[in-house]
Amino acid sequence: MEKMYPPVVNSPKTELTELITDTQTEITVANASVLLPGEGIAVLGNGDVAETITYTSVEENVLKGCVRGFEGVARAWPVGTRIARNFTAADWRAATQNIESLKTKFDSHGNDHISSGSDPIPNATESESGLMSAADKVTLTETKESLLNFDTKDGVNKKNRTELMYNHALNEANVIPADSLKRSVIAINKSLVLRVAIIGDSITENGGLGNTDDLYVSRLIRELKNKLPQVNVIAQNFALGGRWLALFNDGNYKGIATEGVVADGFKRSWSVVGKSWKDHVKDFNADLVILAFGMNDSYGTDASKDSKFASELGMALTTINSWASKPSVSLVSTILPTNNIDISSQRQDIIISVVRSTRAFARNNKLSLADASRLYQILRDGKDDLTRVSKSEKNWANYPNGWSGETSGYTISGTTITPTSGGVIQRERTFYNGSIVFSVRPPVAGDPGVTAVNYRVSDLGKFTVFVAGGSGDAYVRLYRHEEDEGFTQLQESSGLTIPVNNWTDIKIVAEEDNHQVFVAGVKRIDQTTYSNLHDGKISMRTATSSSAVMSDLNINFRDPISGSPFYSEEDLLGKHVPPYDEGSGVNHPSSLGHALTYFSSFVGIVSELSKIKETGMATAVRIASTEFGNPDGSYPAPSGRQLWYKFMPAPAYRKDRGIKLIRRDNGFTYNLSRTAISQATSNLLGNDEFAYFSVGTVDILLLQTEIGTPLNWDVDLFRYQD
Repeated sequence: MEKMYPPVVNSPKTELTELITDTQTEITVANASVLLPGEGIAVLGNGDVAETITYTSVEENVLKGCVRGFEGVARAWPVGTRIARNFTAADWRAATQNIESLKTKFDSHGNDHISSGSDPIPNATESESGLMSAADKVTLTETKESLLNFDTKDGVNKKNRTELMYNHALNEANVIPADSLKRSVIAINKSLVLRVAIIGDSITENGGLGNTDDLYVSRLIRELKNKLPQVNVIAQNFALGGRWLALFNDGNYKGIATEGVVADGFKRSWSVVGKSWKDHVKDFNADLVILAFGMNDSYGTDASKDSKFASELGMALTTINSWASKPSVSLVSTILPTNNIDISSQRQDIIISVVRSTRAFARNNKLSLADASRLYQILRDGKDDLTRVSKSEKNWANYPNGWSGETSGYTISGTTITPTSGGVIQRERTFYNGSIVFSVRPPVAGDPGVTAVNYRVSDLGKFTVFVAGGSGDAYVRLYRHEEDEGFTQLQESSGLTIPVNNWTDIKIVAEEDNHQVFVAGVKRIDQTTYSNLHDGKISMRTATSSSAVMSDLNINFRDPISGSPFYSEEDLLGKHVPPYDEGSGVNHPSSLGHALTYFSSFVGIVSELSKIKETGMATAVRIASTEFGNPDGSYPAPSGRQLWYKFMPAPAYRKDRGIKLIRRDNGFTYNLSRTAISQATSNLLGNDEFAYFSVGTVDILLLQTEIGTPLNWDVDLFRYQD
């Protein structure tokens, strides 16, 4: 087995206290306690320039027996270089090889369980740069295939598999669309302030928790402040229990004097009577807006909830992008309610379709997504909706077994099925993503010879592909059918040649919100729609004995990878027993559910916001309280205040932005003065501000306290170097 090093939670960093050469094997750091004790692995540097080392022991703050350039290039590093127990490519390789070793102990399920899955394997890095070599990509693909191959035959390893699925989903959550948080990152870099607005329903407002510190929003804000100590994180929870996204989009849905009927409006501590919900958020001037809807938007039996929710998301995004202060937007997928129909009538399949609509909308609009629903389904159901294995059925195997409907209306010979009286025949097996491939031989041109193939067939609706033969007048059409709306033609490709009494290959591909139809290997239909994002069955229909003959059927089912439940619903939703302050047992998660699904799904978003994208940010300068003194009378003080100063022997830096001062005792942040301060105007310094300016060739740091109040706390100064 390959050597595997344990992790360190949140990968805290320390720094070098002395310059080291590229061959030095003993390295002194400021605080070795944040690294692995004893034998360990660590990463020097950051971004594109990094070096992974290993060491054999730690004595006080000295790493001994260092192997330099374990990954990356060994080089000299200056004082202050960061060093941390980051996740490395070596960790991935060791895990992959060890999983492969374990896999050989179990029976393989063969090629049916080998697939690249529905999503690209996530990036893993030797440092924090997000870059990955071609060799690493191969390694990670092998890791994913190891997961798909992990034995599930007798159930012994199903919980192990679920744990792997959960960790794999977390790794994928670390990868978010490029620049999806660009506006937020710019705000951080420009002013070291991040304003976050969170909008949603009751799960987001109070979570059904007696202790709101356990609410995922509370956890998220604490995590952002922890990961961004130099940033002033200002957050406002604008969520409203019992509401849904259409009310946010409605400019007439406003604050009222007294909270009552939901349809009448809302009353909260932050609300203003007569002001719309969305205008409250607009006027907050957020850098990041988090939209966390779905549970209430899914309620009822309306089959078109998925497409309607996507439409509401589109309206919300258009509104937010119209604001003068344009924030980044992140979406959150809702978890599922209880499966217990005795206490909840919400249909799982409708909510899953709204979740899939959320994912597709985020992907198509290049938005970051906190996919809480994915993590929840893995833990509760032991099923990952996004990591799928391919299974194929060929040539009408065992027909009519496994089929229903008017099977007597067809005869089968070899790989060919011919209608005698025709009718609908349905494969009694679930289908969502995959392909349906067959050859068709129309006996006549036009509609009399049409063949219809339906997929995702359920009581919620279906898709239908019509194929009609002819020379120059043949066509293929894609329809959507929803129970409350009937058939809607989505796309047609006409003027085709599908010869009568000759075979033509047809291929239908369904992948999430995208649908494609190929005729003789040429793509003729390519349609994206947020409709019918639910599981269903496959059926074929011919009207009469003169309809088309079909042959060589090959159905590729893309089934979700599955293990076994890791937690019960009660673990994740709490008990359905009053006072419902630890989850509701119905649709409010417990504190565990908040932590493991909603909060954990933000890992990639937090990671991205925690990176200072622009070069030049200097490590914080620690200034002890004893280093401050009181200036002489040539520095006028504000009324009732006294000034404190510190000379700063520092290189040139940007005084116009990106400078923060944070108290070490309570985390209070002082902003750089909004008014230009000089020695003559020091009395203009605000109570929550500090000044940083030059007097001749000397840089001076200036702040204030009340008269008679000593300055007895240390501070961290953050600044940009030129």
